Amino acid sequence: MNLKRPRIFEVRGSQFPLLNDSPKRQAPTFDAQIGMASDGNLVEFHGPILDNVFVDEEAADDMSDSQSGRILMTQYSEEFQEGQRENTFPPPPPVPTPLSNEAVPLDGAPRNSTTKPKVDEYKFQNQYSSLAWIAGANDRLGMIELLFNPPSRVWYDPTRPVTTTFVDIEWGARWLNGPDITDLPPQLFNIGIDVGDRFQFNDAISVDVMISPSWYTDFSNKGVQSFRMPWHLVTYYTIEEDWYWVAGVTDLARDDIKYLPVLGTVYAPKEVDVRLDLVFPRPKISRKLAQISSVENGQTFKGNSYWLTLSGELGGGSWAISRENRAYDVVTYRDYRLVAGLEQHRINGQITRLEGGWILGRSVDYRSNIGNYNPSDTFMIRISSEY
Repeated sequence: MNLKRPRIFEVRGSQFPLLNDSPKRQAPTFDAQIGMASDGNLVEFHGPILDNVFVDEEAADDMSDSQSGRILMTQYSEEFQEGQRENTFPPPPPVPTPLSNEAVPLDGAPRNSTTKPKVDEYKFQNQYSSLAWIAGANDRLGMIELLFNPPSRVWYDPTRPVTTTFVDIEWGARWLNGPDITDLPPQLFNIGIDVGDRFQFNDAISVDVMISPSWYTDFSNKGVQSFRMPWHLVTYYTIEEDWYWVAGVTDLARDDIKYLPVLGTVYAPKEVDVRLDLVFPRPKISRKLAQISSVENGQTFKGNSYWLTLSGELGGGSWAISRENRAYDVVTYRDYRLVAGLEQHRINGQITRLEGGWILGRSVDYRSNIGNYNPSDTFMIRISSEY
């Protein structure tokens, strides 16, 4: 119920002229049950008053034909002018609304909020997870790949909100299908502790740092060869509102690739349907296909959106393993991936992806150089999410 704030009227020495004029008046007593109604600019108060508060029956008869002891209905009403609307609580609706039997919240908030949560379509969440199937068997080397990583291990994004220091658990598993030509273990695992932060020096420059003490193993070789320390240090510089430079270095803690530069530019406009993350080693191009909207109370709100993406990735890693003869060794698997995908950006900030890609440049190399070989090209299907 939208009620305008009325002027206060008091009942001690009643404002009703008839009561004030009564020569034998006692202190009038009003019933505590007050009814209120609102219609446009008019606010009315209805309240019962006992006519036996008067000693003078004639005074009571002047007000009504009721007899002593009966209840007289009195009414107070006032017309509010247009200039008084700013003092109303809550503000009046554009058109008169039906009277509600709900109580007005003390904080003035509406019962049903019509404000949609403000969601940045590229807001990064706390965790990235993915499940991928890489086709292959025998010496073609197929695998199922399950990963849980923080987003900063997946993309370098200057538009990600500045956060305090975070500590996350990273975990991954790969179940191998083949090969016959060499003695890879059937499973490879990695687990790590990611510690990172972003430092905002001014409106234009910020630095993202992360270090991840990790263990890469088949859980048979759990020695010092399994311990690795990947890290990165990346600087973001804002060129203008929608353009950013990205520069830094990352240590992948792999036998084949020690360090990689992180270099490129990001074009991330808020109102345009194209985003360019042209940053090595994970470039990505995104194009919005559709935006779902909803209309409530005459207002239009943006809902889920759908994006088409094309990206490049470096896959693989190095793991400590045990060979068939029980000898300890380290194997490094490497591939290059060209991935196309469809993304759904939910109103709550969650991003879900369905992706397919071609995998080429594959290699399996051992630190002992015994059993090295190059699997043939293949394709991948992957489901991933940020949440």
